[in-house]
Amino acid sequence: MKKYLLMMLMLLLAMITIMGCSDSESENQESPETENEESTEKESEEAAEPEKEQKVVDKSESAQHNEDIEKEMLNEEGIVDVSLLITEDGGGYVIADVEVDSAMDNATAKGIAETYANKLKEAYPEYSVDIQTHKSGEPFEKVTVE
Repeated sequence: MKKYLLMMLMLLLAMITIMGCSDSESENQESPETENEESTEKESEEAAEPEKEQKVVDKSESAQHNEDIEKEMLNEEGIVDVSLLITEDGGGYVIADVEVDSAMDNATAKGIAETYANKLKEAYPEYSVDIQTHKSGEPFEKVTVE
C-alpha cells in the first residue's frame, strides 16, 4: 500500500509539473512587447552599420523628384525605366537608377549616363550627381559628378 501511495504521489507531481510548465496556445509565441523590442534593436544596429562604412543618404521627407527630367530620360531610346531622387540629406545628392534595354552596349549606356549627369549637375550645381545604369537588373555603367 505504501508503494502504491508513493507511486501515485510521484505521478501526481509529475503531471502538475508538466501541466504547469506548458502553455499550449502560446508555446512558441513571444509577447508583442518582446517582438517590438527585438525589432527595434535590430533596426538600430542595422542603421548604425552603414553610417560607419560610408555616407548614408536618407530617402526621407526631404527627397524630391524632377518629373520633367525623368520624362525626358524615359523618351531616350533604349531606356526602359528611370528612378530619379533628389535629396538634401548627406550633403545633397541627385541619384538616378536607369534601367536600359538588354540590347544596349556599354558605350551607349555610358554616353547617356554622362549626358544626363551633366544636365542634372547644371540643374543642381551644389549637389553630387550619381547615375547608375542597370541592364537586366544588374549594375551596368555608373557615372558620378561631384
